[in-house]
Amino acid sequence: MTARAVVGVLLFSVVGCADPVEPDEGTVSDGKADGIAEFRLALNRTSAGVQRAKESPKLPGAPAGTTKFTCPIDERTADGWRLLCERGKEQLHLTFGPGELEGAAIYRKSSSSPDSRSFYHCEATSADPDEWPDVLTCTAKQPKSLVGGQMISPFSSSLDGVGIANSHLVAEDAATGAKLFRGMKPFRDVDFADLEELGVGAVLMFKRPTTSTEVTKELAALAPIGITDTNFLNVPFGFKDFAEFAEPCRQTVRSLAQLKQWSDSGTTAFLHCTVGEDRTGYLAGLYRLLNETSSVEAIFEQELCERGYSSGNPQKPLAGVAKEIDSDLTPLFLKMAFKIANGELTPGSLDESVCDVDPEGDAAFADAKWDAESFRCSVSTRYRL
Repeated sequence: MTARAVVGVLLFSVVGCADPVEPDEGTVSDGKADGIAEFRLALNRTSAGVQRAKESPKLPGAPAGTTKFTCPIDERTADGWRLLCERGKEQLHLTFGPGELEGAAIYRKSSSSPDSRSFYHCEATSADPDEWPDVLTCTAKQPKSLVGGQMISPFSSSLDGVGIANSHLVAEDAATGAKLFRGMKPFRDVDFADLEELGVGAVLMFKRPTTSTEVTKELAALAPIGITDTNFLNVPFGFKDFAEFAEPCRQTVRSLAQLKQWSDSGTTAFLHCTVGEDRTGYLAGLYRLLNETSSVEAIFEQELCERGYSSGNPQKPLAGVAKEIDSDLTPLFLKMAFKIANGELTPGSLDESVCDVDPEGDAAFADAKWDAESFRCSVSTRYRL
């Protein structure tokens, strides 16, 4: 096995609350594995408004001649920008924070098999407002996947002074003042100190424990900040291979009901799986749909994709992880969202009996609005290296 394959196995075994995959299912590395430690990317917009990109030196999949990348997808959020550039079978994903003048480049020599990606940290010296910089300098950088033996999310916290990766405010109860926070699994002393500082009084571990002692260890770490087993719930929820609808639906409703109960009692709660992206995003999105008037599409983009769900985290492989999330977890999310939209689930009625009927057989669920193929994540604009 090559060093590059070893890197790929390690990283993909720890990203996105997923199981290990075989090395031929996907590898990631810094760009040095492709022999390119650094490249400059010149960006320009044609008179027709089409964004183009040309690198120097050439990336390893580049054709002969002077062909440029064409970048048909240019999308922007409050957290950053993204470009998807293509040249034949090559793909180059760019993310950029205009206020930071830095971002990331993810390069695939071929959009078909094998799924192999190289990662670069990119910087610009200047940029005009609302325009991509003329030049980005991109330097090979290995994505971080482990800290102290614990798998981590590459996404930073949006909470001031909080170091728990991918931690965010999901909701706040105007009546009781209780808040719901989400993030990756807390595992360092400083993480539990952060939870105490946030006023967290309850924790929902929304995942199957990976070891026989994971729950007891987390409870022991929570005890010094005043959280005991009476305000702790572990729901052993998976992320794929659902044999039928009823059980994951019941687990979801049970979790939503517990979060609502904590909120009604004025207790601030923290929700996590392993890296706080897929299962956490799934449940946080449904909680918001229960309590907001935002559309399913908007919640899916904001609370799931932008916070690392499926391919929103570009470090996840397609085979073995992202495709399974797209084919298994996303349809379940849409079925639960359908029940919320139909009024079968409301903040005041979270009864597991709604799980007795799978929406799959409902003619209304066959509408294109609920087609899982329409719910696919692009690389999050929050992704940085």
